[in-house]
Amino acid sequence: MAGEIRGRDDLIIWLSRLPSRGYWLRELEVFGNDRQVCAISGMGARREGVDVSTRVVSVFTHASGKQTERWMYPDDAEACATIFDG
Repeated sequence: MAGEIRGRDDLIIWLSRLPSRGYWLRELEVFGNDRQVCAISGMGARREGVDVSTRVVSVFTHASGKQTERWMYPDDAEACATIFDG
């Protein structure tokens, strides 16, 4: 599930798959301005055979009130891969 997502339709399809993967997200800190936002989050998944979590720093770019880009930097890349692909 991880990877590059382009366009609204692809994003909606990707997001629709998250509940069945046991995905959860908890925002710990969010700060920014009208163009850039940074979020520090706890992220994980609980499903059969998987109970994993990691902290993630996300950087968002906004233009005209819409998110145009997002970069995610997990503390534990292996845990992040398990969350989305495992």
